[in-house]
This record gives sequence, C-alpha cells and structure tokens, in this order.
Amino acid sequence: MRIKKICKLILGLTLNLSLIASVPSVAYAKEKDTKEVQVYTETTDKFSKNVFQEVFTNEDTKFLRESLKADIKYLEDSVEVKIRTRIQPATEKGLTLYADGNPVEVSSKGTIIIPKDTKLISKLNKQSNHSNMKAKNMSAVNGENRAIVSDNFFTTDIKQTSSNKSESVFRVSSGELLEKMDQLEDSCGKDLHNARSLKASIKKGYGDKYYTGDTVHCNRFNGQLTDDVHYNWRTGSAADKAKAVRNFYASDCHIALVQAGSGCTSKGSCQCNTTKRAAYCSSFTRDENSLRNCPYTYHKHTGLVIPR
Repeated sequence: MRIKKICKLILGLTLNLSLIASVPSVAYAKEKDTKEVQVYTETTDKFSKNVFQEVFTNEDTKFLRESLKADIKYLEDSVEVKIRTRIQPATEKGLTLYADGNPVEVSSKGTIIIPKDTKLISKLNKQSNHSNMKAKNMSAVNGENRAIVSDNFFTTDIKQTSSNKSESVFRVSSGELLEKMDQLEDSCGKDLHNARSLKASIKKGYGDKYYTGDTVHCNRFNGQLTDDVHYNWRTGSAADKAKAVRNFYASDCHIALVQAGSGCTSKGSCQCNTTKRAAYCSSFTRDENSLRNCPYTYHKHTGLVIPR
C-alpha cells in the first residue's frame, strides 16, 4: 500500500510539473504581448533669418544647442529651431496617457508599457466629457480670431526605431501654444463680469517688464534667455513673436508643457486653468541648481528648469 501511495504521489508531481512547463508564466506572456515606448515632445519653430539674428545672440544659440539639445538649421531666408524633449512627469503629479483609449502611466524615465498592437497614444481620454471640453477650448473661436493647437500635440502614433525600440512624439510649434494662451488671456481680460479678470486687469501685462516677486498670470516668459518682458505673440511684430518664443524657451510653462506634461493650454482662462491658481504651470517645476520648487510669482532662472 505504501509503495502504491508513493507511486501515485510521484505520478501527480510529474503531471503538475509538466503542466507548469507547458503553460508560460503570466509575466512572460505579458512581456511577449507588450512593448516599451519612449515618449517625447518636439517643438519646431521657424523664424525669418534677419529677425532671428536680431533677437538671438550667439550665447542664446549656444544655450539652445547645449542645454536644450536644439537642432538649429540656417536655411536660405529662415532659421528653424527644433527641440525634442523626453517627457519626464512631475513626480508629485504624475502623467497619464491613453493607449487606444486605455489609461497608461508614464514612468519616471519617460516610457510607457503598452500592448504591441496599439495604434495611437493620446493625452486626452476620448471617453471623457471633460476631455471633449478641453479639446473644444483648444480650438475655440474668440471673435474673428481663431487659435488652434494642432492635434499632433495631443495625439500621436508609435514608430519603431529599431528591432527592440519604439517611440511616440507629440509635435507642436511654440507659436501655436503661445497664440492659444494669448487668446485665452485676451478673452479673460475682456470679461469684465469675471472677478478674476478684474483683478488681473490691474496687474502688469503685455509689454511690461517684470521683476522678482511680481504677480504673474503665467510664468511662460521666465526662461534663462528672457529679458523679463511679456510679449504678445498674437498681435506682436515679427521681432516680438521671436522674443516671446525666446523668453518661452526653458521657462516654467515650457517645461511643464513639453516635459512634465501638464497640458495647461487645454484648460482655459487667462490663468491657463479655470479651477487652479494663476501660474499653475510653476507647480510642475523646480530649479535644477537649487532644487527648490518654482514659486508662483515672477522669477528668472539662471539655470535649467526641471520637473518636480
């Protein structure tokens, strides 16, 4: 009897082992069905060659190339500045993207793990009424002036760059972002029944020079190259537009939008977000040198701005 029991135990163990060997582990199965994708934002800005050389100094272009890894191309009559930034979510807030409508968290190294058959990556949850509202805000018409941010800033496909590497790149121009934010600021300023608008209207505005500690609706012109002036990209001259972009590079708002992934421009009002405080973009960023969180008042950076 004892021998029979031992034989049965051995037979059962053998069967169990054969079943384990024949069925791949869940982790292995998931690994086979998913892939890791690096996520970037790429801005491409074109300037008249004369205006670019008037506004950007040699030190400015050196900073763009060395610190922001900008690809600057001098063409016949124009200059193109292309900056590709790896998305690195603010640790305090995180960042959720949507793979074919399904939420996926962006890792601290700027990657997402998605099913291999995924077609599109989006910043907006298409199933959400809130996201539909945001999309409408982005393409809203303000009187006769229409400011639209390209869909490529919100939705992109996946490109395989090698046998084991893939990437998704959200693309936009700095001018598109600045134009939309200027439009939202202008429309907010005209709403005299809005208490927030009235308060904002007595503060500094376009063309004014800002100093440390000044109240500011958005720190989108406090980058390392700034002259501390808030230029209106929508209505300004070609030189003013170039200065607005120069001041935008490496500002709190720039890093929040292209790297931390805040998407502030999609949320409306002259504070960029109707439910948050002014200069909300600064809540995503900190100074690389001091590691101090960026304040909500005006401040100029002497080094790089990074996600919190």
